[in-house]
Amino acid sequence: MEYFIQIAFKIFLGMTLAFPQALNVVNHLAAALLLLASSTNRPITTTQPSPKQIQAALDKMHINPDINIKAAGYHYQAGFKENSSAFKFIAYADHVEDIFSRTYVPPDRLTLCESSCGLQGAADERWWDPGGKTLLGGEFWVPPPLPNESNHPPTNILRIGIIDNGKRSFTVYAYWLHL
Repeated sequence: MEYFIQIAFKIFLGMTLAFPQALNVVNHLAAALLLLASSTNRPITTTQPSPKQIQAALDKMHINPDINIKAAGYHYQAGFKENSSAFKFIAYADHVEDIFSRTYVPPDRLTLCESSCGLQGAADERWWDPGGKTLLGGEFWVPPPLPNESNHPPTNILRIGIIDNGKRSFTVYAYWLHL
């Protein structure tokens, strides 16, 4: 796909230099190629995420970097207007409140969800299996809106679902969406 974008750019540059009146046609062609390139992005999905992918999930999803985790699945989808990430992991922590940054995921806003807590995330992947389970979870704007920004809501949503496995172990489903 990058090859096609490079060719389109060369065509655009050549035509606009030779035929300035062709600029409008070339602009439409370039826009169509960009739309095609963005719509053909294949999702990245793995049950063995790289350290870079894990770090991206920790950062976007405001997961406490001081806890030990074991990644169980990672999914990233780049879109034309929206990007999303799904991350399933086992967290080893004393309390459920220790898993996420309390600034972004206030523990008192976690509630029981009977069916998946809106975690559509990587629905086509076997490892992404929150459906039909009772989860402790919620939906959070990250970062949360400031009091004077009521007419400009944040553009990132974080949905989480947590299962207490006992013995300081939690299965965590986190879905991040950039609008």
